[in-house]
Formats: sequence, C-alpha cells, structure tokens
Amino acid sequence: MNETNNNKLITKIRILLPGIILCSILAIIASFMGKYAFGLGSTTVALLLGIIAGNTIKYTPLLPGIESVEKKLLPFAIAVLGVQLNLLDLQALGSKAILLILTIVPFTIILSLALGKFFGLTKSQSILLGSGNAICGSSAIAGVNKVIKANQEEVGLSIAAVNLMGTIGLFTFPVILKLMDFSQEQSGFSLGGSLQAVGHAVAAGFGMSDDIGKTAIIIKMGRVLMLGPVVIILGIINSKNKIQKDDNIKVALPVPLFIIGFFAMSLLSTFVLTNENTISSIQHIGKTLLNIAMAGIGMRIVFSALIKQGPKILCVEIIIGAIMFGATIALSSILL
Repeated sequence: MNETNNNKLITKIRILLPGIILCSILAIIASFMGKYAFGLGSTTVALLLGIIAGNTIKYTPLLPGIESVEKKLLPFAIAVLGVQLNLLDLQALGSKAILLILTIVPFTIILSLALGKFFGLTKSQSILLGSGNAICGSSAIAGVNKVIKANQEEVGLSIAAVNLMGTIGLFTFPVILKLMDFSQEQSGFSLGGSLQAVGHAVAAGFGMSDDIGKTAIIIKMGRVLMLGPVVIILGIINSKNKIQKDDNIKVALPVPLFIIGFFAMSLLSTFVLTNENTISSIQHIGKTLLNIAMAGIGMRIVFSALIKQGPKILCVEIIIGAIMFGATIALSSILL
C-alpha cells in the first residue's frame, strides 16, 4: 500500500514539477527586473513575463503545474504576506485616520462598480479593480478573487492596470501635493489613502520626507487590514447569490483559510517575532511565492483578451485612481 502511494506521489510530482519550475524561473527573473522596471515592481513584471511566455510557447504539458501554483500557492503566499502588518502600528491610527480609511475603501469599490457598469465591464472585473485600488493592489485582487472566482484574463488585466496606476501615482501624486502646499500630515494621509500597493505608498511617502513616509505607511497598513472584512463580506454576498440560485446549497461562514492565515501571521509579526531581519525574510518569501503565482496566472492570459479589454479597463482604472486621489485630498483637507 505504501509503495503504491509513493508511486502515485512521485507521478504527481513529475506532472506538476515542470510547470512549477517554469513559473519559479520567471519569478526569479522578475525579482531582478523589478528593480529596474520604472516602479512597476516584481509582481507586475512576473505577470507580464508569464503573459509573454504563455503566448509564445506551447505549454500544455506544463498546465498542471501552472494551475497548481495559482490555486495552491497563491492563497499560501497571501497568508504569509500578513507578516508585513504589525497590528501595534495601527495604534497610531487616530479617529481621523480610521474615518479616512472607512470612507475611502467602500467609496472606491462602489465607484469602481459604477464606472465598470457604465463602461460595460463585468461585475467581477469591477470588483477586482475596486478592491485592488481600495486595499493593497495585487494581494487584494488575488485575495478577493478567491471568493468571487473571476476568470484569469480579468485577474491579470486588473493586476496590470492597478499596478500601472500605482506607478503613475508614485511619481505624480507627490508633485501635486507639493504644488498644493499640503502639510506633512496631510500629504501622508493623501498618499497612504490613495496609492495602490504598499511599495508605492512607501516609496512616494519617504521620497517626500521621513515624517510623510511614516504617516503614509500607517494609513496604508490600515487599508491592508480591510482585506479580511472585504473578502468576508464579498464571500457572504457570493454565498447568498448561490443560495438564491439553488436552495439545496449549504454554505458555511465564508472566512477563507488564507484570511485566517493572514491575520495569524499579523499576530505572529506583532507579538512573537521581534527580529526585523526575520520578518523581512518571511516577507521576502511571501513576495517570491506571490510572484511565482502571478507568473502562472500570466501564462493563462491570451493576447487577444488584452487587446480587446485592455484599453477599456485601463481607462476605467485611470478614472478610479484620479477620483480616489482627489477624494483623499478632500478628506485630508477636511479632517486635518
């Protein structure tokens, strides 16, 4: 019996390994290229490399491994990345910061749904764009997709568009804030409340000053914390929709394991891990795993979908990003 199980395991590994190796190689290349990709970051580069590879090579024998990194590795990567959220940092969030976060996150998702409907995007595409902008870029899109189950083209396009907008904002938002003569606290609130990925907020904030950077990262971490509640709410809505379609479906409380893992890693980072190098190493592992999964997602996106939907999604994303930045500026001016 044991020998039979071992043979099955070896066979399964042989089937999965080629696809996993290819995605890993693309992720390693992306980690180096991301440093010189004009602020796009390694996650977006991994996605783009995956798209290029998937549209230039015949990868049918690699498909089981590619699907494995997407379905199995991605949730684990998101959970591991919870280590970047130190809950004690959130003590610095005053009532004004909390109000900004609780306003801007639902506002952005609702705005995305409205714009998506106007431009003819699918509801799932709109939710992905809204979540990526409102919370934390690629990680939020990947997390939300675990409950709404969008197709791979929608996921890939959302990640590319949101990260591109974040890169644009990284360079343009600080200039606008300087021209407006905002205070350091207002600038930190505006950058932390509007930029898409943690890296964007860190780079833009500390690029202006240390005080602005510290404020921006605290606000941004507050938005990251919203990933759990948003995924749970979307899971509940999705479950209700399934129940309405089929009365025989029984749905448990939709709290995905990766969200539990995300908060568990946050608690570990807050109360157990005291060495910054250890936390940084774990975060690096999580980012690497995320990049491997992104390469796998990219390999399943065809150019025809990019050409057909890309311009429309990019247009929606630019409008979302601009309005979101304007809203955070307005809120920062009112609150501070």
